[in-house]
Amino acid sequence: MSQLHCHSCSPKAAWEALEADPKAVLVDVRTSAEWNADGVPSLDDISKNLITIEWRTLPNMSVNPQFTTHLIEAVPDKESTIFFICRSAARSDEAATFARSIGYKNCINVSGGFTGGNNESVDSWKSSKLPWRQ
Repeated sequence: MSQLHCHSCSPKAAWEALEADPKAVLVDVRTSAEWNADGVPSLDDISKNLITIEWRTLPNMSVNPQFTTHLIEAVPDKESTIFFICRSAARSDEAATFARSIGYKNCINVSGGFTGGNNESVDSWKSSKLPWRQ
């Protein structure tokens, strides 16, 4: 593993940290098509807003050239704890590792992702019964 590899945590641990740390944020890096089809995490219960920034874009799933700009606009404080989530935790790990490479100090990948991808036995955001909305 590279030394830039980011830490990961379970969806429940991410939720608890988001609840406890006023500066912590959740960034969903899936595509807009996925947000529309599968829903998104809801942070309403802890009075936070979900940040949505595509890491890879359709149709060819190339890295979003605007990712850096959008992340800096959404999370200007590079000391903030940022939890990254995608469908299965692969793209979010890439995005978290990239964010760390541009100076963000506390980047954490949400293991299991939002739906667990194609693996229903994975502990995902949805299977953990954490809040979400369509």
